Amino acid sequence: MVIACHNLAYPYAVHFCHSQKVETKVFMVTLKGDNGDRMDAVTVCHMDTSLWDPNHNSFRLGVKPGTSEIYPFSHQTI
Repeated sequence: MVIACHNLAYPYAVHFCHSQKVETKVFMVTLKGDNGDRMDAVTVCHMDTSLWDPNHNSFRLGVKPGTSEIYPFSHQTI
């Protein structure tokens, strides 16, 4: 099981932590910017999105729940 925690916008340290009971995969990848700079980033791939809310931000590009994996990247310090 993967447990992910996200910083929340409060004037003090608050984190939102959650897990899912469906398959996930964790990847460390190197991202390259337009200027050639590189950075390591972590992504947790959500393999099954069939139970997700169809209005979730991840589906704004026309993907429907259950039809594709979702790979959000963390831009936070890990």
